Amino acid sequence: MGGFSTYQYEILILKLFLVMKSYLLLMVNANDILGKIEGKEIRYTITAEDIRRELKIEPFVILESAPQIEEEKVQRAVVNETCPKCNNSQLEYYTKQLRSADEGQTVFYECPKCWYKYSLNT
Repeated sequence: MGGFSTYQYEILILKLFLVMKSYLLLMVNANDILGKIEGKEIRYTITAEDIRRELKIEPFVILESAPQIEEEKVQRAVVNETCPKCNNSQLEYYTKQLRSADEGQTVFYECPKCWYKYSLNT
């Protein structure tokens, strides 16, 4: 080791000694700890949030500027039936196929006056 003074050698040896001493203390403590927990069940829970933080992944956020999906606009017809709630003489209705193709459609009724809604399977 060219160019080192005696003092620098002493510092290096002291640092090496401290590292070795720390390592030996760590090994003694590790053996002591392992002896105490040997044969015992250990459980540790990791959540999705823990993983997200560890991987430094940003949390999922819906941005206000994200394109909004518009609801399906339903075209409604008018039928001359009485509302069961307010006795209005006309109801709006539309149909949807909610069940299998070999079964009938579902008819949705809505009163334009009181907004009462109900459905019938046809």
